[in-house]
Amino acid sequence: RLVGETVVLDLSTLPPNSLVGASELAGVAEAVDGVHRGDIVFLRTGYADRQGTPDFEHRPSLTAGAMEWLVERGVKLVGTDLSGLEGPRTPEHLECHLVLLGNGIPFIENLANLDHLSKPRVFVCALPIPVQGLDAFPLRVVAFE
Repeated sequence: RLVGETVVLDLSTLPPNSLVGASELAGVAEAVDGVHRGDIVFLRTGYADRQGTPDFEHRPSLTAGAMEWLVERGVKLVGTDLSGLEGPRTPEHLECHLVLLGNGIPFIENLANLDHLSKPRVFVCALPIPVQGLDAFPLRVVAFE
């Protein structure tokens, strides 16, 4: 689940305060030839460098519907450049977490340097530290263009 073809979905093109459901995510995915079964999906919001500022409150908010859309496409891993999947306008606390984890799909938060990728499809290796018994841990994530 931690290695493979990755599609980078650019949510930074969405208006501030966007509530991102299935149709919004599908529209962004369509611009980069879609999301395919077995893909890793990285969500680039463009707000990673704004954490701790008032502007951060205007970031996109993902919904359970968006995560269900990814599950239906058969993704194996989801990552975001934000400190969490949900945002200020996500209707329920942890709704995105629960959809992904309930379907056995891990996710990565706080991905660095997504804005440095120039291609919408890259090959990714997410390299964990070999520690057992944790529910969260740091990763070194490497993308090859």
